[in-house]
Amino acid sequence: MKNKSFALIEKYAKVLAEMEGYDKKTWKIFVNVDGRIYETENGADFADLKRGDVVIASGATGSLFPVEHHLLRSGKDIAAVVLSTTPYCRRFMQYGKDITAAVDDMARIVGCKAPCIGYGDKAISRALKSSAACLVKDHYTITTGRNLYEAVVALTVLEKSAEVNTKAEVLGGVKTLPKLEADLMRQVYKKKNSQAELDTPEFEEVLKPALDEELLEVLSQKRPDLGAVVHTYSKYCCMFAAARKPLPVEDPELQKIFGAEVPLAGYGLSGSWRLMKNTVEAFGNGMGVIMTARGMICGGADMEDALKNCRKLEDYAAEYIESRWAELE
Repeated sequence: MKNKSFALIEKYAKVLAEMEGYDKKTWKIFVNVDGRIYETENGADFADLKRGDVVIASGATGSLFPVEHHLLRSGKDIAAVVLSTTPYCRRFMQYGKDITAAVDDMARIVGCKAPCIGYGDKAISRALKSSAACLVKDHYTITTGRNLYEAVVALTVLEKSAEVNTKAEVLGGVKTLPKLEADLMRQVYKKKNSQAELDTPEFEEVLKPALDEELLEVLSQKRPDLGAVVHTYSKYCCMFAAARKPLPVEDPELQKIFGAEVPLAGYGLSGSWRLMKNTVEAFGNGMGVIMTARGMICGGADMEDALKNCRKLEDYAAEYIESRWAELE
């Protein structure tokens, strides 16, 4: 195996090892590099991967993972497979339930749903034609990608979505995105990122808050006090976005920043004028807005101030959800 290929597997193995629920007994990586399939040995420690832990796959015949090998040999959009057992995906698996997209990051990166199915070549191949992930009942979660970066990001987004869909029950449950729109988002994402190569951006980029310059330009006409606007898919604010509910603010100090309620902006497709219009209209005198199916946006005097407000809003949303979730559990 080339140094570059091993370094790539080692890099994302470390990312996976830091995820909640990581278990070296059950988690595996499969990668197709130049037509040759590599896999991590059973029981390999992802936190301290050695060269001997990555081997050439022996082939589908007699293998413990024939379906996964077949996926990598036959799927033009699948060059990497990750097997995992993260806690919230496992919860859906145990109940035999699909994870559906209620926030557009899952729609784009995974698909309109990650179906829960039985183990079998045909069932898994069919499920992965329209999704980057599926839950294999009594086994594990499968996430896929055109490279290992995509497969790991798919798992990160899927596990977050599973937790969002679970804990949003305290808000009355999530509202799933229409299949037609979710499918469109997925196709646009795949086309936009069709040239993804092995040296992909740093993994952390997918979770990084983004400065929304286009929105700032429009919003500044209404709110000249804003010098920066930041959009993020932070987990707890996504629960409000998925449930399509505003966030009540009971803390007096936070009310000075966000008002008595963080309003909910109406839905619009990513990049659409409707989304822009709904977000600007929802932005009152406070410093934050929950965006339907899209997370949250916070403003500030500058980038640092806007990021601080993002953290404050996410921390408050976490406290709000977890206190009620503990009562429900």
